[in-house]
Amino acid sequence: MNFFFCYLSRLAIVALFVTGLLVCIGLPTLCAALFGLAIVDFGAIHYLGRTTPKNKACRPLRSTNVPIYLN
Repeated sequence: MNFFFCYLSRLAIVALFVTGLLVCIGLPTLCAALFGLAIVDFGAIHYLGRTTPKNKACRPLRSTNVPIYLN
């Protein structure tokens, strides 16, 4: 379950950024909203990865604070 959550969350972040880049040309306000959602989602995954150390499917690397998730 955690693996699928992390996979879908990463996919959602990528989709939001790509959609944001495409929409930026025409609608700057919607663009800002999409990037805001992506940042919030990214932060939530980072928080979950740090608070659940036993979760091997979704954890940040110990050497950095950058949330890089391992499968």
